[in-house]
Amino acid sequence: MGIERGFIGMVDPQDADRVTVDKVTADTLRSSLTTVFLPIVYIVVFAVGLPTNAMAIWVFLFRTKKKHPAAIYMANLALSDLLFVIWTPLKIAYHFNGNDWIYGERLCKVLVGFFYGNMYCSILFITCISVQRYWVIVYPLSQDCRNNHVAIGVSVAVWVGVWLLTTPLYLYDQTVKVTNLNIITCHDVTRPSQNSMAAGFFLTMGTLGFVVPTVLCVVVNVLMLKSLRNSMTNASITKNRRKAVVLIITVLIIFLVCFTPSNIMMLVTYSLLLAQVVHNDYGFYITTLCLASLNSCVDPFIYYFISEEFREQVKNTLRCRSQRGGSHVAGIVFLVPSLVNILAYILLLKALGHSMTDGNPGKNRQKAILLIVTVLVTFLVCFVSSTTMLVIHYTLLKDGVINNGYGFYITTLCLASLKSCLDPFIYYFVSEDFRDHVKNTLLCRSSRTVERMRVSFSYMKYSRKSKACVSESENTQSSTC
Repeated sequence: MGIERGFIGMVDPQDADRVTVDKVTADTLRSSLTTVFLPIVYIVVFAVGLPTNAMAIWVFLFRTKKKHPAAIYMANLALSDLLFVIWTPLKIAYHFNGNDWIYGERLCKVLVGFFYGNMYCSILFITCISVQRYWVIVYPLSQDCRNNHVAIGVSVAVWVGVWLLTTPLYLYDQTVKVTNLNIITCHDVTRPSQNSMAAGFFLTMGTLGFVVPTVLCVVVNVLMLKSLRNSMTNASITKNRRKAVVLIITVLIIFLVCFTPSNIMMLVTYSLLLAQVVHNDYGFYITTLCLASLNSCVDPFIYYFISEEFREQVKNTLRCRSQRGGSHVAGIVFLVPSLVNILAYILLLKALGHSMTDGNPGKNRQKAILLIVTVLVTFLVCFVSSTTMLVIHYTLLKDGVINNGYGFYITTLCLASLKSCLDPFIYYFVSEDFRDHVKNTLLCRSSRTVERMRVSFSYMKYSRKSKACVSESENTQSSTC
């Protein structure tokens, strides 16, 4: 018997790399919970989290004049949320495809690594923001709380530490072929030989990445509330302190609601997995894990209420878009086709995934999937950076803000021109007819010559087949040819 993440399965006797699952597992993997509800939540996360976190990064990096530690932590939090959000289209396609992963083992490992890595980066950066705000409130005259070098060092340590801790996710296979459902799952099922490694990793991450930061976050927020309550003596500042108290409570509640259920269920699930105890709560666990991703949508709005400068910059940005058309038009002309492209490719990948079968058609569709991913990545790499920098540059230029990023802007604009070099090669791989015409052009063959060659080859092929049939007929005295 092998144990799945939360369910019991059996190793396929004909193939040790494949497993079969029981009825409860099969029902969960085929239920509307995993094939409808989860992808809908991830669509909301992607639709809201992508633009809001991108705007947050833009404001913190290019519109915030004074870089202070809180802004550094919030910019890193926005970056971790953005890196979390950009991989959700793959999870959307996976769940809509009936929990059948068609993108290969390597991409599954990358998806799982970014999913958990950036979730715990978010938890740690929220904790950093809470500690920073506590230090400013309780020790307002201290210079350490205003030291940007400390904030940068802590941020680098968080990124390096989390990605080192997520390294084990890349060391064992995340995809498993489930024989009785005829699907390949990504991370939802583990082989029996990997139970101890998976359980040990997630119990460690749950303890270091959630329990310790949560305890620290709760303690500093309680101390902040206590300090603010004791200072509510002056009537003129009582109103502002009350707003701060409401904000602290709101941030703490959102943090606990988003991350506590999923991490507690994760600790319970993998503790039972390590002890080889049968339980059927895995469906609830992946649901809480999906709901935890909503924090990526909520964080930008928390930035808005925390930082007055952020609020003003967002307002100015929105006013610029409504009053001036230059960067606005550029953003719309790029953003709308990009969203249409991404949606179309997701639907195309889903359609190809449904029609994947063994044999040559399956191989051809795998090539088509690889080509679709290549075209989409090429499109985004070539145009995202240049268009983003264009909008930023001309928005700052209109507002009269000093901007030293023009060199980087024209560099990204130059790199975008590489798309003109890549397009012919993309056509070459897309169109077989295009490939044939290129070959004939390089060999100086005219259309008439090509047609004659085609007819000649067809005649030769038919003649050889006829001779073979005659020879076989003479040898066997049969007329089956």
